[in-house]
Amino acid sequence: MNRPMSDGRCSPLRSDLKNSCRDGAAYSAMVATGESYLPAFALFIGVADVQAGLLASLPIFIGSVLQCNGFVQRRAHRSFRDFFRVAGGMQVAMLGFLALLALTGGYRHLEHSLSFAILMVIASLYWGGALACAAVWNTWIEYLVPRTLRHRFLARRTLLAQATLLSTLLAAGFLLRLGESWGRTGIVFGLLFTFASLSRAYSLLAVRRQTDKDDWHPAQSLTVVTAKNSAGSKLDSAAVGEAAAEGSRMQAFAPTCKSPYRLLVYLVAVQVSVYIAAPYFAAYMLRVLALGYVEFTVLIALGFAGKMMILPLAGRFAKRFGTTKLMIFGGVGMIPMGGLWVFGNSFAYLAAIQLASGIVWGCYELGNMLLILERIPTSARSKLLSRYHVFNAAAMVIGSMIGGLMLWRLGSSASAYLTVFAASSMMRLLTLPLLKAGLAGGSQMPKPTLIITQRQQSVRPSGLNIATPIVIDEELSACALSSAAEPSGLDDRVTIKSIPFVPSTVSECVGTTESTAV
Repeated sequence: MNRPMSDGRCSPLRSDLKNSCRDGAAYSAMVATGESYLPAFALFIGVADVQAGLLASLPIFIGSVLQCNGFVQRRAHRSFRDFFRVAGGMQVAMLGFLALLALTGGYRHLEHSLSFAILMVIASLYWGGALACAAVWNTWIEYLVPRTLRHRFLARRTLLAQATLLSTLLAAGFLLRLGESWGRTGIVFGLLFTFASLSRAYSLLAVRRQTDKDDWHPAQSLTVVTAKNSAGSKLDSAAVGEAAAEGSRMQAFAPTCKSPYRLLVYLVAVQVSVYIAAPYFAAYMLRVLALGYVEFTVLIALGFAGKMMILPLAGRFAKRFGTTKLMIFGGVGMIPMGGLWVFGNSFAYLAAIQLASGIVWGCYELGNMLLILERIPTSARSKLLSRYHVFNAAAMVIGSMIGGLMLWRLGSSASAYLTVFAASSMMRLLTLPLLKAGLAGGSQMPKPTLIITQRQQSVRPSGLNIATPIVIDEELSACALSSAAEPSGLDDRVTIKSIPFVPSTVSECVGTTESTAV
């Protein structure tokens, strides 16, 4: 174990938890002032509406391809901290380039097409670093936080991250409004990107102060790797053997039908239909409706807040009535959300839509994440989800290109945007047969008790937010410890390999859910 030096005033565990909270808050501040405002910055410097929409989807696909290479696996194999220093450092550098471009006014001397190309490269490298970090952060947070503290700590950490993100997001919107009134919008964008870069740098500093581990294997598909007590010695072979047997029991429930594949097909189809409209809400609000940056930011925040409010209730609903009913509610409820923009454009009306969208998407996204965990056994999860990872990111690009083509043919008028939004709802309606097929005949997996949280990656005006799911199976953790002696301290840890990273549109949430297969 490679543990940072303690300052003598707190235990290594307390230091780890404090620095994890600092990391979460700083990372949320970066998200709120960095990539989330990239489409707005692109529109400000004169990039075309369609190109600005592509900046919300294509870099995620390119970034997902970049992080799925051998370098990520080799570098991550050596050290948590070394890996984060490289991947996170890329995010710091790309945000720094954005800040330099905005502060120096360099965009004024570039053709709009060249500005778009530069922003695409910067955003793609940024997302490559972000998704690479997300691919291994799940393993690290499980290792850092003891099982006895996990529920309470993740709840508090998530609350801190959410509060930081919302407050920083709103503050950024007000600063942009002031900059606009002073004729210094570009300077304010540069200051926001500078703050985002410094926030990520501080986040990496907090990461560097957390406990490292020398023998982890991110590519392994085995569920339980090893367990150690506070003295650092391995638990007896009976405990680890029983945990491994539990992992084998979970893997034995292989799907007996096409349900997992059908479910993934449905999720990809929904992503295509949603992204026909999702990347273009920013251009519609800022250019067509001519909303100010404060109004624009408030609408984004309302979608995020709606999702945060509903997620605890959605978790309890899934526990009581089943994940399928939650998924049906979300899958049907999200269909009209794009088309509702056709019927009004007052700020109050759009605010109500955003709040309702956040509620519906919170139910849909929690439901699809739980179904993925229920329908796909551990033995097949890595292979299936790695493929879904690529198809999901590609679906964003396909959908945004369809919407972009429609805008290119129809023009960038208000009626053209509303046609795109209505078309998105029509396409979502066509996915209902796939939803029915995906929910039918699911395999009966065991009922794991899960801690679910996410690391927020981006906040978008459409109500869709990019986040990475963190799912910890508490029963497997308990199994590894049950045959051992009573833990001698709170620093007892169990290293567990759970699902690989899957790009998700789930917002940051936390809760305990007893998952039921239906």
